[in-house]
Amino acid sequence: MKSFWPALCVLASINNAHADVRADIGGIAATIEANFYDPVRAKQIANDLRRDAEQGRYADFTDREAFARELTRQLRKVDGHFGVRAREPQTQEQRPPRRRPPPDSQSNYGFGRIELLPGNIGYIELPHTAHFDVNDRNAPARLAADAALSRVRGADAVIIDVRNNGGGSPAMVGYLVSAFVPADANVYNTFHRRDGTDTERPAIPYSKPMLDVPLYVLTNRGCASAAESIAYTLQQAKRAQIVGERSAGAANPGASFAAPNGYSVFIATGTPRNPISGRNWEGTGVTPDVQVDESQALVRAQELALERILAKANGAARKDAQSALDALRSQKR
Repeated sequence: MKSFWPALCVLASINNAHADVRADIGGIAATIEANFYDPVRAKQIANDLRRDAEQGRYADFTDREAFARELTRQLRKVDGHFGVRAREPQTQEQRPPRRRPPPDSQSNYGFGRIELLPGNIGYIELPHTAHFDVNDRNAPARLAADAALSRVRGADAVIIDVRNNGGGSPAMVGYLVSAFVPADANVYNTFHRRDGTDTERPAIPYSKPMLDVPLYVLTNRGCASAAESIAYTLQQAKRAQIVGERSAGAANPGASFAAPNGYSVFIATGTPRNPISGRNWEGTGVTPDVQVDESQALVRAQELALERILAKANGAARKDAQSALDALRSQKR
C-alpha cells in the first residue's frame, strides 16, 4: 500500500486571460466527478459547479488566477483538501526547474532528535512520516524506526513529537502505532476508496511492543495528515495522552489530477475510518487531552511523565525523577 497525504495545494501566480468560464468549470467538474473518493458526493459536487457556472456565478472572473482562487475557496467548504491551480502554457525550455525535497535517506527517514531526557524519558522527534514497503523487513525507513524505538526502550516514559509534521505515508503510521499496542489490537484506521479499502495495520508489526510505558504525543496546528493519524489512533486506543494544540484537521489523502484547459485539481481519493470512534479527524483536528501552547508542549509532557513516574518509582529512580521535575519547574518560574 502506498498512499500519501500531500500538502494542501498552493495556488499558482498566473495572470493570463480567462476565456471561457463554463468550459473550464466543465472540465474541473468532470475531473472531480471521476476521482473524488465518494461517487455520490462527487456527482453532487460536480453538478453544483455546473449549475453555478450556468447561473453566471463565475462570469465576472477575467483571469485564471482569481478564478482558481475563488473556486478553491468554494470547494474547500465541501472538503478541506480541494485545491485548483491554473497553469500557463510553457515549453519545456521555459519551465523553471522543479525543486524536489531531499530524499528520505538524507533526513534519517523522517526521524529527528532521539534522546533520553532527564528522569529517563525517551524522546522521539518525527518531522516527517517516511514511506517504505510494508512487506520489506529490511526497508531503510523501517530500520530507522527500529533504531529510534530501540534508543527509547527501557525509558520510564516516551514522548513522540509530531509538531509541524505535515504528513507522509500510512506505512510509518501503522508501524509506529504497532510499537505501543498489542499485536492483535483493533485500533488501525481503514481507508475507504472507490476501488475498495486498505488499512494502516502493518503487514509486519513491531516485534516487541512497549505496552506499559506511559506515552505522550505532542501536536500543534502544523501537525497534519499522517502525523495526525498517529496522534488520533493512539488517543482513540487510550494508549497515549495528546499534549499541545489542536492539529490541522486534514484526514483525507489525495492526489493532484490534470484537468482540461490547463488546470490541475487536488482531490481527496480516500477517507480513513477509525474502528473505535467510527470516524476521523477531518475538519476538526485532533483535540489534545492536555491543551497548552505549542511552545510549552514538551515541558508539559515531561512534567506529566515525571509525575507518573514518581507515583511508582523507588530509590534512585525516584530521586532522579524528582530532581528532573524540580529542575523543570524552576525553569518555569
